[in-house]
Amino acid sequence: MNRVALVAAATAFATVAAGFTIAAKYDDWFVFPKTRQLVADQLNDPASAQFRHERIGKESWHCGEVNAKNGMGGYGGFKRFIAGPHNRIIYLEGAGMLGEESHEEVIAILDKQIAYNKVLATIRQANPEIPMPSESSRLARARGEVFEDHWKAICDNR
Repeated sequence: MNRVALVAAATAFATVAAGFTIAAKYDDWFVFPKTRQLVADQLNDPASAQFRHERIGKESWHCGEVNAKNGMGGYGGFKRFIAGPHNRIIYLEGAGMLGEESHEEVIAILDKQIAYNKVLATIRQANPEIPMPSESSRLARARGEVFEDHWKAICDNR
């Protein structure tokens, strides 16, 4: 009788331990591989993608950093990314939203550009010799600010 109870207790313990392991590793085993592939597919060399500091953010968004080889064959350095849980929305630091931008994304970028242009106009009124940054650099700055807003809203655990 003691043997049967001991075997039953060991089986129950193993089942509970396996359940905790699956729960703890669920993201690593099931969520991260899917979104890693979505992010890697957007890079110049998907096979070279390296991921680190991955976690699940608000509303099940996948947050982390990715590094991959650039067009010259060297690694460009880790960049933060945010990947949607149930859609194919991907944000990459330095590039913004990958793929076709939503209307909301375009409006957010335009709002940041307008605000920056107002600041520049005020500065240039006081000192007209200051050169105006190029349109592409102002757009890159706006995209960067929008990415930071998304990162703070989704990935920061503060």
